[in-house]
Amino acid sequence: MHGFSKDCPLTLWVEYLKNPLSKTVKKIMEFEPIIEEAVNMFKTISDDPKTREMIRMREEGILDYNSAIDHAEQIGKLKGLQEGERKGLQEGERRGKLIAARSMLTDGVPVAVVSKYTGIPIAELKDFKDIREE
Repeated sequence: MHGFSKDCPLTLWVEYLKNPLSKTVKKIMEFEPIIEEAVNMFKTISDDPKTREMIRMREEGILDYNSAIDHAEQIGKLKGLQEGERKGLQEGERRGKLIAARSMLTDGVPVAVVSKYTGIPIAELKDFKDIREE
């Protein structure tokens, strides 16, 4: 067996796509005229310098496009990481201020003073359950 079945056109086309100029395809051409026509068209196109140049340019364009997409994805990931880092730092800074504010308020530092030095609004500081009005 040659890896193809005369009863299954799909296997004939698969053989053609694997290598249009193979010995297997030459055998297929003996009984399948459409494959022979495809081989002849392939040879004609392959022999034409303008067509070869167009194919080369198309392939180069596809490679450039894929490269640009990959580059854009990498930049997007980097920007996402940078944005995540920025937000993480902001959240960490905010949590640190809240912890410090709670400690200061627990130690009796006036709400207005805590607000002044932490930048946390007085109304937000009053949300702490154990903080008394001053």
